[in-house]
Amino acid sequence: MMAEAARNGRVWLVGGSVPERGEDGKIYNTCAVFSPSGELVAKHRKVHLFDIDVPGRITFRESDTLTGGDKVTVFDTPFGKVARPSLKYFALFYLIRALLSRGIHDSRHLRRVALTGWNF
Repeated sequence: MMAEAARNGRVWLVGGSVPERGEDGKIYNTCAVFSPSGELVAKHRKVHLFDIDVPGRITFRESDTLTGGDKVTVFDTPFGKVARPSLKYFALFYLIRALLSRGIHDSRHLRRVALTGWNF
């Protein structure tokens, strides 16, 4: 469905969080990236899972069901190299600085570029 949407719209499509069963049988929180031709160019598996425990209020543990990924996702586009970290990574200043020093751009920039060609 996402590949078809990217192909039909001739856009780069960065999908949201989708549960994916890996080859190892574990379930990951995965974000797929498709090129304008509909090709799957990257899969980002969320590394830092969301676990929270506020005593007497709420407990939610993504890690009870999902397995964290173990890679930073980088893919090539006509705009340059793009990294697909999750929002929590933006708090990790040194990771972002290292990516930028290697000429890798944040996927939010890619999304802005794609949106400028759309008519609403």
